[in-house]
Amino acid sequence: MYQDVLVGNRVVFLGTDLCEPRYDLLKPILDLYDRPFTVLDLGAAQGWFSFKIANDYSKSFCVMVDAN
Repeated sequence: MYQDVLVGNRVVFLGTDLCEPRYDLLKPILDLYDRPFTVLDLGAAQGWFSFKIANDYSKSFCVMVDAN
C-alpha cells in the first residue's frame, strides 16, 4: 500500500510512502490558520493526509478525491 493507514490517529499499517516527513512540511502552514479551513486532497490514495489534518485540526474540513 502506498500510504500508511491511520485509525484514530494511530498507524495500523505501514505503507511505502514517507507520509510523516511530508506532513511536517505542511504543518507550519496549517498552524497559521485560527479559523476553520477546507482542504481539497486531490489524489488522496488512502487519505492519510486528510485523516491526519482532520484529527490534528478540529476546525478543518477535508474532502478527498481519488481516481479509483
